[in-house]
Parts: sequence; C-alpha cells; structure tokens
Amino acid sequence: MNFFKKKAGTALVLLAGLLAGGSVTAAPITMDFEGLTALTKVNSYYDGGCTSGGILFRKCGGPDYGVMWDNATVGDDFAGLLVKNKATMTIADGFTGGLSFNFYNLNLLHNASVTVFSGENGQGNKLAQADLNPALPWDFLDLTFNGLAKSVVFGGTKGFVFGFDNVTLGLNAPTPVPEPAAIGVFGLGLLMMGAFVGLRRRYN
Repeated sequence: MNFFKKKAGTALVLLAGLLAGGSVTAAPITMDFEGLTALTKVNSYYDGGCTSGGILFRKCGGPDYGVMWDNATVGDDFAGLLVKNKATMTIADGFTGGLSFNFYNLNLLHNASVTVFSGENGQGNKLAQADLNPALPWDFLDLTFNGLAKSVVFGGTKGFVFGFDNVTLGLNAPTPVPEPAAIGVFGLGLLMMGAFVGLRRRYN
C-alpha cells in the first residue's frame, strides 16, 4: 500500500512542476518613441505600421504591439500633446496589472491626467485615474488597476506643455495563463491518478 501512496505522491509533484513550467506570463512592453521624427504623429507605429509625416519623415515597421495612438505627437524621443489637449492609446488585445510612464507638465495652474478604460478609444468603465501634478523636467507614475484595459487617455494642455515617455503596459505581470501543452499535461496527470487509484483497489 505504501508503494502506491509514494507513486501517487510522486505523480502529483511531477504534475505540479510541469504545470508551473507550462504557463506563460505576458511580458510588459515599453514604448520609448526613440528614432521617430519630431512633429510627426505616432499613429500606428506600435501596431507594426507607420507614423504620419509622408514619404520623407514618416517611420514604418515599428514593434507590433497592437497599440494605436491618436493625437500623440513626437517630440525629442518622447511624445506629447501638440495640437489637442488629449491623446488616446488603444490596445487591441488589452493589458492587465499596471501602467507606468515618465511625464512632464509645464502648466503650473492645471494638472494633467491619465485615465485607464476598459473599452477602446476611451470608452467603457474607468479602471484607474490619476492627476499629474506640474513637473519639470520629468516625474514618474506607477499606476495599478484590476481588470482588462483596452485604452488609456492622456489629458493636459496642448502645445507640448505636457509630454510622456517610456510608456509601459503590464508593469505588474498578469496572472499566468496555461498553454495548451500545460492543459494536456494536466489531463495526463488526471489519467495517471486514476490509474494509481485503480491499481490500489486491485492490490487491496
């Protein structure tokens, strides 16, 4: 009887190890806007597309993060508000856990802000919001939230009075999701446990 107890225990330990090794955690992604031409708009660059700027000034073939930007204008290796008083970042697959970035706010009378939404294009439920105090030259924000976020709205004063850089999505790693292989291992482990139980009954 002890033989079967030991085998069952060993199977459980191996199963736990395989499941731990067979899970994946989405790594955080960072957008630093480096190498983009000043005064162009970020647009679909971080969706594998191009910035604005026509043939002469646009940059194409950025990392395919599934991120689209609206009204975010490139500065000197950062992005900010030039024409309008807000910029929207939409993430097709969404992200979880947290958002962090560096920012400056030259307006001493009004705070800038950042708002995380559950829907695309600044729609849906507000998952998190923070005011960004006047800051020169740069400050840092680390914002956490629960749920799946699909867009972020940066609000401030236009004219490059407000800017942001090193925008990182998923600073806090989301819950690991089992890969198909791990699910298969889990099923195999259940079959092994059933076999051990059956053998134990026969032995008894």
